[in-house]
Amino acid sequence: MKYALFLGMVCIFCLSGCQSEGTSVEGRQGSTQVTVSVGQTSSPVAPPPEASTVRVDGSGVKVDAPGAHVQVGAGGVQLEAGGASLQVNGVSKSNSDQDTLSITGVGDTRSYPVENKDVEVSGANHNLKLTGKVKELEVSGSSNVVEVEQVSSVSVSGTNNRVVYSGDKPEIELSGLGNHCEARR
Repeated sequence: MKYALFLGMVCIFCLSGCQSEGTSVEGRQGSTQVTVSVGQTSSPVAPPPEASTVRVDGSGVKVDAPGAHVQVGAGGVQLEAGGASLQVNGVSKSNSDQDTLSITGVGDTRSYPVENKDVEVSGANHNLKLTGKVKELEVSGSSNVVEVEQVSSVSVSGTNNRVVYSGDKPEIELSGLGNHCEARR
């Protein structure tokens, strides 16, 4: 969810106009560095950023500013400004090392084979299937669905996330709103 909020704010920053000819915004999530640079030769037409609103709910993150709208949710990332629109569906990234599989972004619908690893899922609207044995599963963000064959421990935070497990009942920790962890029926 932090990634979605960061993406939304960067987009609004770029669309709202900058006060100088060369402005940049930098951000970091984990080991990923993002830099956005904007050059502008005329004065901004949009009001200052305080006229912007940010809403986080069960469907994702929505950022509205005069002349611009960014939504990160079930449909991926949608950007509208100045009569143009951009839609990006299913933006996600996965990294795996010896001990951990990390899945971030929006709208991943893949199946991942896992054997004795920890799994971290963050972002929005993922619909994932984890096959094999997961040691610890951490799910954060919004509206993610994760099916897992075997898992020892589950931690779910954010809003409207759902974990469905097979096998023995894991240790379960839930925080946030509308999150569930349940046995497969």
